[in-house]
Amino acid sequence: NTLLSMARIEAQLGRLDQAARLLDRVAAMYKPNETVAIEQMMLEVSLTPPVTVMPLLEARVQSNPNWLRLRQSAVQLALASGDLLAASRMAQGPTVLQYQALAMLQQGRVMEALPLLEQYVQARPDDVLAWMMLAEVQLALGQGEAADAAVESAMEHRDALSGGALADFDQALQSYQNARAAQPRP
Repeated sequence: NTLLSMARIEAQLGRLDQAARLLDRVAAMYKPNETVAIEQMMLEVSLTPPVTVMPLLEARVQSNPNWLRLRQSAVQLALASGDLLAASRMAQGPTVLQYQALAMLQQGRVMEALPLLEQYVQARPDDVLAWMMLAEVQLALGQGEAADAAVESAMEHRDALSGGALADFDQALQSYQNARAAQPRP
């Protein structure tokens, strides 16, 4: 659509108000459209004071609960801003548990993060780095044997990793091994 292309050009040129007006015209001309809704959401984020961005994103997701790409875009914006709780409110499936656990850890609420991580790895047993995070949390809570078991679970899926994920895993494993070696053994 020409108007949609013009709106994108206006946005790239920094004329966000004009881009928003063009997107509103596109939205009024057609039935609800996820692509246009995403474009509108991105512009609204640019035009909205930071303090009201998360409520705006959450409202967009709630008003269009079946639009997966819109939801994913909103979650990514929440993650980019560091708001893990907002990301968890907009996410779906086991990812909700992951973001809630990360938010708890970010706030220093390790005991509350533990059951969330345990539930997440049960739902997503192939998430090697989540197993390593669980091991680190268990180790920090003095649960060495459980932490070792989590590392073993991570090792079962290590071969599926590639490139950067493998490097991240190796770094997490080294960190775990160093922390484990520093702990007294019974």
